[in-house]
Parts: sequence; structure tokens; C-alpha cells
Amino acid sequence: MEKGLPSKVVRSWLAVVFFVFCLFTPSVLHIPTPGGHVVDKLLHFGVYLVAGVVVMRGTCHLPMGQSRLVAACFAFLVAGTIGVVDEVHQLFVPGRQMDRVDLLFDFIGIVVGIFSYLAFQKHKTL
Repeated sequence: MEKGLPSKVVRSWLAVVFFVFCLFTPSVLHIPTPGGHVVDKLLHFGVYLVAGVVVMRGTCHLPMGQSRLVAACFAFLVAGTIGVVDEVHQLFVPGRQMDRVDLLFDFIGIVVGIFSYLAFQKHKTL
């Protein structure tokens, strides 16, 4: 095991925890989100693109990260679960609602984020 690896793992997964905290804080504090159907979908895409990158980064620091395919699938599973929990959570927040189209944009953002991370890492190692 490479020296300093546990601290990289901890730091990368603390970033995921911080992301989740930032994601749920506006709902808990009842902070309104910007209106407009297109803006809402773009926000979902952008936020979950970041989720895909952050979770993929954390996953790559785990032993399973040696296989890009396994890492990408695990990252999608983790980030997708965050998206599903976020949408279900909105059922219990006044003024918010669960939307399957939002979840679709979450998933698309996650996939783009994961592939962006992988492309950047491949380019970085060339």
C-alpha cells in the first residue's frame, strides 16, 4: 500500500460527505431554488455532474478503483443513490416535490461526471 493512501481515501470521501451536506442544506433550511423548468433541469444536471466527479474520485482511491469499469459502476451506484434519496427527501419538504425527470437529469449528470473524471485522469497520465 502506498504511503499516505489512507489519508487520500479519507479526504476524497470527506469531499463526498461535504457534497451531500451542501446538497441537502437548502432543503432543510427551506431555501427556494431558482424557478423555471429549463433552469431546474440544468441545475440537476450540473449538481450531479459534480457528484459523479467527486464520488468517482473517492472510488478510484479504493482498492476497487484499480478496475475502471468496477469503479465507474460503484460510483454510479453511490451517486445514483444520493440522487434517489434527494428526490424522495423532497416529498417531505414543503414547497418541493419529487420529479422523475429531475432524477433522469441527475443520472445523466452523474454519467457525464464519471466519464469526465476518467477522461481527465487518462489525459493526466499520458
